[in-house]
Amino acid sequence: MITIENLIVIDDRCAWPNLTLMPNGDIVATIFNQPCHGKWEGDAECWGSADGGKIWVYRGTPAKHEPGQNRMNVGGGLAKNGDLLIMCSGWSDRPKLGMGPPKPFHECKVLPALLSRSKDGGRTWEVKENILPPRPYTDDCELVPFGNIAIAADGALCQGVYTGRSVHIARSYDDGHTWPELALIAENRFCECDILHLGNGKWLAVTRNRKGLTNDLFASEDDGRTWKFSETLTLPCTSAAHIMRLKDGRIIFSFGDRCFNRKGIDIRLSEDEGRTWSPPYRLKNISADDCGYPSTVELPGGRMLTAYYASEDGAYKRYHMGVVLWDLKEMFG
Repeated sequence: MITIENLIVIDDRCAWPNLTLMPNGDIVATIFNQPCHGKWEGDAECWGSADGGKIWVYRGTPAKHEPGQNRMNVGGGLAKNGDLLIMCSGWSDRPKLGMGPPKPFHECKVLPALLSRSKDGGRTWEVKENILPPRPYTDDCELVPFGNIAIAADGALCQGVYTGRSVHIARSYDDGHTWPELALIAENRFCECDILHLGNGKWLAVTRNRKGLTNDLFASEDDGRTWKFSETLTLPCTSAAHIMRLKDGRIIFSFGDRCFNRKGIDIRLSEDEGRTWSPPYRLKNISADDCGYPSTVELPGGRMLTAYYASEDGAYKRYHMGVVLWDLKEMFG
């Protein structure tokens, strides 16, 4: 029998969680702090758990909004020195709560990303502006971060970023202080992208395809410099996804399914570095259309934690961050 524990852990937030497993074993979730899908002003917050994901406490705010804006699009992870790095973009023309309807996103501007650095596990922050290279197309939007930081074979920190038409790896050679270089992963119809370095310069990237909202897999064998399409990993109508490597070398791919008759959080497993994948396994059924964006970490003893967001779930009628605690051996052996 498979034991799965479902918990609602952060209330009244449209979270879109980005999880980081800290060196001391704590888990930090970086989330959007408002109960709406980016409609009004808001910040990116960090919440931490010291008990394996059951109890979460607010820690700090890496990206505060200016009036008329929000900070809601995040990527990040650990620098090589152990600092927590959060890269955060957002949107202009966001009203205060109760001050009228917002403009549609296509009529607003994407904000240049901030880079926030914490030396104390997300409690206090140093913030820098203008840290990414210029947008790759002058008529396109600013670069938007998504997913987790990975370390390249050459020692660079790498972060997935996207625009209105393409996804890239941004590269830092000074442990996250500057990010001068971009490498194209895919263009024409892709957005949120999570990256994974397999070692020896081999990479995988899962990117959300705007046409049909599938998640597609790309691969690189030259340390993230050039990329090729591999396969489509999901059916249509899925949220952005997350990819991670387990301690035993296998790979977990988690995604949100938004199809009307199968809404929830699913995972797939690869035992051969992404060449083949298991069928999807259901972690959590969700009643809301507005849901997904999972992020997964591996805990001691083979326990796994997958965080997600939803606008409601059954009788629970508010935005929230939920977590699923599950056992790797029970699920996959």
